[in-house]
Amino acid sequence: MHVKTKLDAWLNGVIEAGWLAALVVAPLFFNVFSSRVFEPDKISLIRTIALIMLLAWLVKLANGGPAWMPRFAATPVPEAVDEAPPSAWWQRVAQIPLLIPILLLIVAYLLSTFFSVARFVSWWGSYQRLQGTYTFLSYITIALLTMAHLRHPDQIRRIQHVIVLTSLPIALYGVIQNRQLDPLPWGGDTTSRVAANAGNAIFLAAYLIMAFFFTLERVYSSFAYLLGYKPSTHAESQDIPTALAGGAYLFVLMVQLLAIFWTQSRGPWLGLFFGLYLFVLLLFTALRPKRHRLWTSIWIGLGVAGVAFLILVNVNSSLFPGLRNVPYLNRLTTLLEAEGGTGEVRVLIWQGVAEMIAPHEPLKFPDGSEDPVNALRPLVGYGPEAMWIAYNPFYPPALAQLEARNASPDRAHNETWDSLVITGGIGFVAYLAVFIGIFYWALRWLGLLVGRRDTFLFALLLALSAGASIIAFYFYDDGSWRFFGVA
Repeated sequence: MHVKTKLDAWLNGVIEAGWLAALVVAPLFFNVFSSRVFEPDKISLIRTIALIMLLAWLVKLANGGPAWMPRFAATPVPEAVDEAPPSAWWQRVAQIPLLIPILLLIVAYLLSTFFSVARFVSWWGSYQRLQGTYTFLSYITIALLTMAHLRHPDQIRRIQHVIVLTSLPIALYGVIQNRQLDPLPWGGDTTSRVAANAGNAIFLAAYLIMAFFFTLERVYSSFAYLLGYKPSTHAESQDIPTALAGGAYLFVLMVQLLAIFWTQSRGPWLGLFFGLYLFVLLLFTALRPKRHRLWTSIWIGLGVAGVAFLILVNVNSSLFPGLRNVPYLNRLTTLLEAEGGTGEVRVLIWQGVAEMIAPHEPLKFPDGSEDPVNALRPLVGYGPEAMWIAYNPFYPPALAQLEARNASPDRAHNETWDSLVITGGIGFVAYLAVFIGIFYWALRWLGLLVGRRDTFLFALLLALSAGASIIAFYFYDDGSWRFFGVA
């Protein structure tokens, strides 16, 4: 068995400092003196952090550390162990949650990059975004090294506090922008839809809703402690510090909510609503058995009614017409907007993307040659950051009336379509496997998936809901696959 040395402890500290630094740098940093300001500048730092973490792990390996990541038990925070008993490598891989889908996604990215219509761009990333395969592998490096070294509850708490504290100045900046007090002269409008350190309202809201739930847990735990739900080992002297901490967390939570609200981003808003709904649902499941079924049933009924109402006001504009005139709230009545505004732009982009991933005539390159792997495109995609190069033959003419005529979309504005364009069917399957795995293990660790019956029910509901959604959108759009990504 490998004996820990001071060097091992120092290297473990470097790796943990790396993932904590990434959680601070990625959302917080931007450079107004750069021509690109946001994404490439952030990503350059993240790449560097990933390299430092990888170097620390390699030194640890050379020092005689464990050659493979420790095994994970089916619990959210595994016991603190350094090595697992020897076993075959494929058994070790199978025992680590999410690792196989992640490895499949890596293979899909590498295949897509190899067969890309622009290999150099796909590997290094485009000038504007820098989200190429190298960047993707940097994300994976940070994720896997975090997975391998996140062994103690104290580390979880440090991550949580870093996320909460980092989100505060970002959310405050959003509030400053909305109040028209921003000292920086941005080119676009950052008052009606705040963008803060992300440079994009949707990116900002998407980040803040993740930070919001870390903060919400701290608020809940602090006030639950004050109401008497405290460990018997804790002294009464902790009440005042806990109350102060709870008040501070509540302040951060309110600032986060204001910034999310002022982004006016419909997707993140829905994520916030469904997240809060699930949070309350999990609280009800923790009540005593006699109350559990009643409150859970009521809450599920309210959720079904809320979803039905949301669908109706978007499908039939004649219902509740007054809602479309209510500031901010009107954003939620245009979720399926396809004939105006940003909704029309996205639907037209999806129309072209649907043609891109379907069998078609080979693309022609500037030198007159044809795409030699055209038959494989539905499987391997066009490569990371290469959509804008391959999209022109499928560009809907109507899109030129809404956007600049020299502009070519570099993203589909939908994760499903982006996955199919970038990595094809192979990457899409791996992408779905990652997210299904996240939900599966989260539900299992929460004690909501127990035994084969629950697992079968989970798979059945997943398949039925996805199938029903695809069929409903197919007929809603008169036999078009444009809304497949949304479905």
